[in-house]
Amino acid sequence: MVIALTEKLKNEIESAILFALARAPDPAWLKEIEHWPRVVDFMITRKTAGMFFRRLRELNVAGLVPEPELERCLQFYYFTALKNKVFFEELKKIWNLLQNQGTSAVLLKGSGLVLRGLYQPGERYQADLDFLVRDVDREKLKELLATLGYYPVTHSDQQWWSEEHFIRSGSKGLDDMFSSFLEFHWTFRPLNLGRCEELVQMIFQGSQRIDHKGASYQIPSPELQFYQAGVHGSAYHPFDSAYFWVSLADQARLSAHNQLDYSMIAELAKSQGLIEHLGVMGWLLKEKLGHRQDLWSIAAQKAPQAKAIMERTAEAVWSGLLNPQPVSFANLVYLFSRSSLRDRVRACLELAGLTKGEQVRVQGIMVSAARAGFFRSLISKLRRLDWGFLRLVWKMAAFYRSIGFQIPKNS
Repeated sequence: MVIALTEKLKNEIESAILFALARAPDPAWLKEIEHWPRVVDFMITRKTAGMFFRRLRELNVAGLVPEPELERCLQFYYFTALKNKVFFEELKKIWNLLQNQGTSAVLLKGSGLVLRGLYQPGERYQADLDFLVRDVDREKLKELLATLGYYPVTHSDQQWWSEEHFIRSGSKGLDDMFSSFLEFHWTFRPLNLGRCEELVQMIFQGSQRIDHKGASYQIPSPELQFYQAGVHGSAYHPFDSAYFWVSLADQARLSAHNQLDYSMIAELAKSQGLIEHLGVMGWLLKEKLGHRQDLWSIAAQKAPQAKAIMERTAEAVWSGLLNPQPVSFANLVYLFSRSSLRDRVRACLELAGLTKGEQVRVQGIMVSAARAGFFRSLISKLRRLDWGFLRLVWKMAAFYRSIGFQIPKNS
């Protein structure tokens, strides 16, 4: 009975996800949903409830959703809109500060997509503001942001040569409406020996100006926004729950509203050693979300030896991440891939839940956000015989072994 319910619930979640993200949503997909509270739980925790609510409103089918669950989606939509309002008010202050210092900057990810007009503010949840910067010293950046009330954050993924993180009060999570989290990148984490400086130069050279409420921002070209969305959900946070679904949604929006140069995107992915990752996302866009674009066929041509494994991995990711109770397995990639002993040890510590996670010093007090151990969650899933998740882990291991993925020692 439990197995049957789980499979039925996964099918209902899939119907809701397709309604939220597919190119041509069909309201009939929602008529068979029975477990609405758990479906809406999934949409909220995967940060897609705002997109789902807008689709309901656009197609005038909100009546298909029970009133309490529709209200929860509405509240998430309002929360996201208000949170984005806070972000964009902060963004204007930060941008003016950087411009006055002669610092070159480009906005990345969610904020750039909202500025491009692909989302209403209540649709696209943002955890932080991302900047690609140059012409600014790290210590000088700390001094500048301190004047706006920001404190440096020790982030588990941070590297001294590439990133700096800041927070203004509160936390990064859903519990504080008025907190603001910033990420500044001088370059990107290299994966599979990718030449990150080339990507940085491409973003700066191809950036486009967007005017918004009295300020003029720079955002990447649509092709580079598409590329970054894909690798963010498949490589930087390898097929990891909410990151994956939001990244797939970003690619779907960009595909629907722009004539993209997929040959350029695929060539960039190949030069960065991430063509297989982007191929998985391309297959899902075509086969699951109904976007009639050429990314999948071009990726398969550029990596013919990996075509079969990309297809199998895409199917496993889609099925595995519809799990109502997924577990983050990003650190398993270190164990599946070619990486240094030091990185494998670090991954094992994080998998066991023995690392401190993110640390924030606010007014002299250090606050730590501990990470839940993967192994504890894995044991729980083994006890429940969660075969969908276990198959996903097995398929991902096969994917990374097959493509010979490497994590550089200094990443």
